[in-house]
Amino acid sequence: MFLTAVNCIRGAPRVGPAKFWRVQQYLRFSWGFRGRKRHCYRIGMRYIHKALVYATQGRQLKKIQMHKLWDMRIDAAAQEHNLTGCNFCEGLARSNIQLDRKVLTDLAIFEPRTFQSLVEVSKRRLEEEGIADVQAPRPQGVFTRGML
Repeated sequence: MFLTAVNCIRGAPRVGPAKFWRVQQYLRFSWGFRGRKRHCYRIGMRYIHKALVYATQGRQLKKIQMHKLWDMRIDAAAQEHNLTGCNFCEGLARSNIQLDRKVLTDLAIFEPRTFQSLVEVSKRRLEEEGIADVQAPRPQGVFTRGML
């Protein structure tokens, strides 16, 4: 509805939060900082943006590092049973046992007998299909739980 020419010239009202609330949001983000970057909006904005970039990179790096850690633990646990980690995972895949790295690592740490039975299933499948040499040589100078 056209009421006056002045309202028409002003344009549409702004959509979105008021500046006060946006500033308050940034000040809430900067609660862990020290000094002026915590209390000054303009200075703190740069540090907040950088902190958000670091957080994004950290989430990506965490996934990569956890996958490497899980792979190392699975490989070490499989080597205790004379099997390499790659052959162990290959035998599980061919046996249609679909367990991810995290679950296999938890089984290797907290349920060693269950993990041993999975290794035996994997070995049996690899022997049936003749895929790889199941009896891999044990590494020298390594003390395992079975030796204690």
